[in-house]
Amino acid sequence: MIIKKNNIITFLISLFIIVVAFFPKLNLFDIPGSSTGIRIEDLLIALIIIMLFPKKIKEINKDVNIKEILKCFLIYIGVCLISTIWGVINNYIGVLGGALYFLRKIEYFVAIYFGYYYYKNNRKDYSKINIFLDFIIIFHFIFVLLQYFGLVGSFHAGDIMSTLTQNRVSSTFNGAYELSGFLLLLVPFYVYSIFKLNKYKISNIVFLLLIFFIIFISQSRISLLTFIILVLLMFYKLSNNKRKKMFVFGLPIILVLGLIAINFGNSKISDRLKSVSFSNSINATVCAWQYKSFDVYKKYGYWYTNMNCMNIGNDYSWNLRVNHWMQLIDGLLRSPLFGTGLSVTGSAADGEFVRILSESGFIGLICFVLLIKKILDLLNKHRNNKYLYISKYILISMLIGSIFIDIFSASKISMIFWLFIGYSFASLGDKNEKSDNSKWFWLHSRWSK
Repeated sequence: MIIKKNNIITFLISLFIIVVAFFPKLNLFDIPGSSTGIRIEDLLIALIIIMLFPKKIKEINKDVNIKEILKCFLIYIGVCLISTIWGVINNYIGVLGGALYFLRKIEYFVAIYFGYYYYKNNRKDYSKINIFLDFIIIFHFIFVLLQYFGLVGSFHAGDIMSTLTQNRVSSTFNGAYELSGFLLLLVPFYVYSIFKLNKYKISNIVFLLLIFFIIFISQSRISLLTFIILVLLMFYKLSNNKRKKMFVFGLPIILVLGLIAINFGNSKISDRLKSVSFSNSINATVCAWQYKSFDVYKKYGYWYTNMNCMNIGNDYSWNLRVNHWMQLIDGLLRSPLFGTGLSVTGSAADGEFVRILSESGFIGLICFVLLIKKILDLLNKHRNNKYLYISKYILISMLIGSIFIDIFSASKISMIFWLFIGYSFASLGDKNEKSDNSKWFWLHSRWSK
């Protein structure tokens, strides 16, 4: 029996999605002199690109929307290349680190071709991934419960840990932030289905609440806030006047109950939420600014230069974040236009916008903003398409999370995001997409005909 090349590619893309959604980021091969390594998804990406290149890549690039996004991305990645070379020349970063982080950005983006190709070549085979979306949530819900009760460990920086990283659940992800950020990608699908589909509303609400629960016990405060804002925004846009009134009436009750739970809870989750103090945050920020030193950071890799700054108040997470930011800003002041090069932030900057600004300067940040604006403009241009509508709110959730999370640099989140974008634009011109019951390869069979 002859196996068609298209079937092989769609199988590999399906396998890629499964690996990203469920498998931990474990290194198959370590890269000497680097904290990262080659993982399963890296090999799958390379194999898929080889099979798509060059003919099928050229065909996809003929799509006017993909072409526009690609142009903006090439400008942005070009600036990143200049910044990396500049950082190496000035000894801000190492050659290997800069090269690896540069290639990672390209690696995440190429997933846009995977999503586009999958839609165009596999629309009739969605039953093979029947309960995929729901199974993602169930799987990670069970895994975080096992972690929460100390029955399993965690995964961090390509290694298997016997204990939890920072005493927080993260399932098979690299950290709590990546777990919660990934689950936020799924929120728009469930909110949309609650209002636009006639069946299984209770089931969709249950899965939406499961996402909220996982984010809550992961102790990711910005993700919790993003979830609330995202749901509120979509509820407002999708609901009719009567439902809007009911929701606005119920919102104060929800907030009051939430505050009561936080103030009277004795768990480590409520303690983390209660650790927020505006005055202490201001004092920690001022202290971090006073003791900032890019030279110390570059030489030793310390995220802080004075322990007194770390001991202000009880919010260790904010103190560590703001100390790191000030170190990076001190470096930015030396090279404001192109920054100090990719990889200067290390494994994380705890804020995508700070990361982009410090690595590629104001020019890089401007190019990134223009890329995002172009995507939003294209999504708004086709607002009647359900997939593009959902993708718009996925992007909004990522932008909110980017304030305190390196969300576009988190591999699992970024890969699936670009895959969503590609898949959504591929659906344009398909008559089936206008139906609320048309198939989409990520969704449960209850959403299909």
